[in-house]
Amino acid sequence: FSQDEERVVTCSMDPGSKARSLRVWDFQTGQPLTEPLTSVHFSPDGRRMLTFSKVTNSPICLCQLRDAHTSLSLTEPLLHEANEVLRSAKFSPGGQRLVTIASTSLRLWDARTGLALTEPLALGPNAAEVSVQFSPNGLKMLTSSPKSLQIWDGRTGKRVTAPLERVPPRLSSKSQQALLRRIAEGSSDESSFASAEFSPDGRLVAAISGDQTVRLWDSSTGQAVSEPLNHEAEVDSIQFSSKGDRLLTVAENALRIWNARSGQLFTGPLKLHAAIVSAQFG
Repeated sequence: FSQDEERVVTCSMDPGSKARSLRVWDFQTGQPLTEPLTSVHFSPDGRRMLTFSKVTNSPICLCQLRDAHTSLSLTEPLLHEANEVLRSAKFSPGGQRLVTIASTSLRLWDARTGLALTEPLALGPNAAEVSVQFSPNGLKMLTSSPKSLQIWDGRTGKRVTAPLERVPPRLSSKSQQALLRRIAEGSSDESSFASAEFSPDGRLVAAISGDQTVRLWDSSTGQAVSEPLNHEAEVDSIQFSSKGDRLLTVAENALRIWNARSGQLFTGPLKLHAAIVSAQFG
């Protein structure tokens, strides 16, 4: 559903090509509003949508900002450099801006006029694996890939910090042996990031690292706010509390709650007899 619950998106598989396609429908009339699409993103107020559709006999996707009620284009197609394939997009929390990710760059746009706010900004190595998210207040952006985390200004597109760096963890001998064994088996990459997210106030960034740790950084300076949060197994998930002062982590069958400002352990590990599927603050 769109945020105002007036439109619904369906996903289907083309029997011939087995390719996935999306379509937007008017919930009240049951009539289709769009042609088959590869991706669709609604603005937070549900009034606009950003659609991606294939261009016949071309690898390029057409990215258009549309009126969500009529499906009419509001602007010219959004483009990066020539021949760059746009992969994804996201609206800022307030809906004033949007960011698009292409094969080698990102770009900020005015979500009401479709005018570019920045030139295409180079993402550097591993650009094909980069995803992006806005901080909850929309003032910053975080680009993440398995090898790199970078914080950007959510209004100007300028880099706020240098790429976020890892402080070497202090692991017990048992944890070191287990980690080295997984690396040798090819089941773990200690230099990779699995996921990352902003705290609710946007002041912190937490990331799951492949070396059985969670890392915490100040989003304004890029400095680590604590030693790595060590675990006895690979970390599966993280979640900030609503105030952003605590961080919940899950690693296999163990749950821990940390002070997100200092990295000190509040609670845990609380160990269950089976792997934890999900956990969250109430």
